[in-house]
Amino acid sequence: LGRAEWIKLFGILFGEETKADSIFASSKKEYLAIKDSVKNATSRPKVITEMLTSGVWFVPGGKSYMAKILADAGAVYPWSNNNDSGSLQLDIAQVLDKASDADVWLIRSSTVSSYADLQNANPLNAKFRAVANANVWVCDPQATTLFEEFPFHPERLLKEYAVIFHPELFHDSNNHKYFTRLKKQ
Repeated sequence: LGRAEWIKLFGILFGEETKADSIFASSKKEYLAIKDSVKNATSRPKVITEMLTSGVWFVPGGKSYMAKILADAGAVYPWSNNNDSGSLQLDIAQVLDKASDADVWLIRSSTVSSYADLQNANPLNAKFRAVANANVWVCDPQATTLFEEFPFHPERLLKEYAVIFHPELFHDSNNHKYFTRLKKQ
């Protein structure tokens, strides 16, 4: 929400302060309502993000906005105890060691559209529980409006994550805006 609050500055700069305040207030209200709706969920899936790229796996630090939104969506994040607010640069062995038992895997990529793509990217990807359980979700940032919307509407990404992690709590659990669940061939 802190990042989304920047819309207020843009409102001042463009003479639309009231409109910007209204957008932020609405975003904040919905964000807090979604966060509250998953607070008492009976399960807390373990979640990993991204994937190995050129020998490095960038994961959000434990104090990053992404770690915060995962927690707010009712997930357990393996690096939540880390004190970095930026990305951590890990190798696949480090990720496997800490997160091979992840229930959900979220990937932002325009090159992954199947489990075969994951296998071709690195055979060790098959070692993740999320792969074995067909619970890998991919967002193609070139085909969605994620990066255009998320900075000022974090409630939209929070809702997407909450629905993925806790579909039993949402009546629209099959309606995904950014992420698509990979299908087993």
